[in-house]
Amino acid sequence: KAVAAGAGVEDIFADNAKQALIIVHNPVEAGEIVTLNATEEATYALYNAAGALLAKGNGNQLATAQLTSGIYIVSVTDANTTRTARLVIK
Repeated sequence: KAVAAGAGVEDIFADNAKQALIIVHNPVEAGEIVTLNATEEATYALYNAAGALLAKGNGNQLATAQLTSGIYIVSVTDANTTRTARLVIK
């Protein structure tokens, strides 16, 4: 028997999924600029996998020219809310 369209599982989101930090494009090639779902007034911090602070800045775009392949953590503070996400450089 075929399953009727719309009869499947609905989208499920975590309670805070709509406030999650989204990085576009991720993963990304080193040297490309990524966009954060934040305002231009936001502040960001970039950490390596060991937790060392690599860069700080303002805005909703992050340059990756100085990064090597690996996993990084991006923390963004925007409108008194801090969110974090993983950034993968290929």
